[in-house]
Amino acid sequence: MTRKGVGRLIPWLLVLDVLLLATYLILQMIGTTVGGGEAVAQNVPLPPDPEVVATPAPFVLQDEPEQLLVDLSDLDRPAETALPVGDQTLDANLISGSFALRGGPDFSLYLDAKTFQLIETEGRCYFAPTDDSGTLYLEITFHPNTASQALSESILWDYGVIIQSDTPEQAKLNGQNALHLKAKTMETQLEAWLLDVNDGCVSLTLCAPGGDAGAKYQSLAASVQTFSLENQ
Repeated sequence: MTRKGVGRLIPWLLVLDVLLLATYLILQMIGTTVGGGEAVAQNVPLPPDPEVVATPAPFVLQDEPEQLLVDLSDLDRPAETALPVGDQTLDANLISGSFALRGGPDFSLYLDAKTFQLIETEGRCYFAPTDDSGTLYLEITFHPNTASQALSESILWDYGVIIQSDTPEQAKLNGQNALHLKAKTMETQLEAWLLDVNDGCVSLTLCAPGGDAGAKYQSLAASVQTFSLENQ
């Protein structure tokens, strides 16, 4: 190649080098920008996941509530009677119930249902005046796998500290054999009847404030005397 040809080629090479250098610089700038953007994007914290609030499961009653006071329509007893209380008589209704779910017997008694409310809780039946503070009541309970003699040693202590007690005596309750107990706490007069049944014992406990022997107490005491065990 002649000098003249080389002289012409050199400017073109210089121009080509400039173009290549410019292209390289442009590509570097683009790569830096993109890479920097990625770095910035990588450093930006992601928004937190939405908080998952646990929804409580709806309450489901697993077992049917125990019902002690039931209608025993096949009982051979009138639905109503005249209950002798002191020197008068009161209209009383037949109240029936069952401890069958606890392995116990059915029962019934007559009660002045206009004066007394019927409450059942934790396997116990309570009969108390509708306008009373709860210090006067009759409680009926079934005690499985327990005999009256063993139960008599401790049952009244469930109602308070005993300060006076009588010796248990054999008695009749509506023609049925029963163990009769009497005791007192500082505030309560207690009287109980324990009846042995298949696989346990049924107790009737009459609780009265102090030495109360008013009309309502006498009415509950009269109801106790009508108590009857069924299917024994």
